[in-house]
Amino acid sequence: MAVTQEVNIKCQHCEKIFNDKVYIEVEVNTDKIIANGVVNGDIYKHQCPYCKENTIFLNPITYRDNKKNFIVQSGTDEELKEAKKKFKEEVKYDGFKLYGARTNTEMIERIHELEFGYQPKFCELYKYYVGWAYEKKRLADPKLNYLNTAFIDIDVKGDLVIVLETIKNSGEADYITYPFDPLMYEKYLGQYFNQMKNIDDFVFDLFDVKKIVNFEE
Repeated sequence: MAVTQEVNIKCQHCEKIFNDKVYIEVEVNTDKIIANGVVNGDIYKHQCPYCKENTIFLNPITYRDNKKNFIVQSGTDEELKEAKKKFKEEVKYDGFKLYGARTNTEMIERIHELEFGYQPKFCELYKYYVGWAYEKKRLADPKLNYLNTAFIDIDVKGDLVIVLETIKNSGEADYITYPFDPLMYEKYLGQYFNQMKNIDDFVFDLFDVKKIVNFEE
C-alpha cells in the first residue's frame, strides 16, 4: 500500500500556499496506477484550490518492487544519504538493492532499467559509448548538433531506447533515439565486469563512467 503525507505546496501560478497529499513510498505490484504516475509525472501534479492551475511538486519518493527486490529513491544528495541510512537500519528493507536518483530523469531511467532486468551502472557505460560514437561523428561533421546529454527511456511500443539530447545552433533541443541492444549491453558488462563489480552504484552516473573508462580517442 502506498504511503502518503500532507505537505504545504506553493502554487507556481498564484503563489498561494495550499495543503495536499503527496506520495512518499510506492510499491509497483500493489500500486500500479500510482507507480505509473511516478514515471509519467502525474503524481507530482497538484491542483491549486485557489486558481485551479496545476503545480508541480517534486517531493522525494521511494519506488519499491517487492518481486524484483529493488528500491529507487529520489532526492537531493543529503536526502539520499539519509535514505541510504534508513534502508540499512530498517528490517523491512532487508534483501533489497537500493538505487538513488538525484533528478526526475534519473528516477525514470533507473525504474526502466531495473524493470527490464538491466544493471544501471552498465547502462551508464552503454550510454557513454553511444554518446562517444556520436561525438566522433560530430568532430568529423561540424554541421551536427552539439551533444548535451544521454538518457534511457521507453518508446511508444514499450521498448527500451537510448536517447541523445542534442542542441541546435538556435539553442533548441533535438533528440536522436537508438534501440537498446541487449548484445551491446552484454558486451560492455563483460568488458568491464571485473573492473566495476565492487563499485557502489547507488548514484553511479555518466560522470563516474569517465573516471573508469580509458578511451583511445
